[in-house]
Amino acid sequence: MSRRCLLTTLEFLTIVVFTGVIWAAASRRQPENTPLVFEAIPVAEKATLGKPVYVKFRLTNVSRENVLINRRFHLEETVLLEITSSSGQKVTWCGRIPQLAISSGDFVILGPRAHAERNVRVSCDEARISGFLFPGPGDYLVRARYELPFPTKVLKEAAGAAMVLKGPFEAHPVHVVIAAPQ
Repeated sequence: MSRRCLLTTLEFLTIVVFTGVIWAAASRRQPENTPLVFEAIPVAEKATLGKPVYVKFRLTNVSRENVLINRRFHLEETVLLEITSSSGQKVTWCGRIPQLAISSGDFVILGPRAHAERNVRVSCDEARISGFLFPGPGDYLVRARYELPFPTKVLKEAAGAAMVLKGPFEAHPVHVVIAAPQ
């Protein structure tokens, strides 16, 4: 095989691999034409093991229409999390999943270019009633998904002329660092 032919083969393989990487990254993002953008943002860069860990959840309406959303961002109801350690170990839920009373005040109509956000404690509380139990210090990856698990008919009645989008809408994964207590 000539040097030129080998170079061409290497160039071809580089292009194929590079294209595959770009395609894989693009397939994990939300579609460009999605009407809602969901974000998860750690409130603090670092948290201490055993202390509360908060994540800000934000929904932004990037469409030209009004959209019905649930602004409470209740864990294990409208926001589903998968938290893993740097070794890939899943962080488990502690306690019970609270039975939440859903009220009409939980829902709002989000106008074009508007957003709703809320800081939510994602770690297990002091009484270990509910939340995720971080097993030790380290770097954790948080994947968050927003969806409306309610009957479409009920949502449409609440929405009036606004769009109803059940989801899911996935946030870009974020890192949370848990430090050892001092």
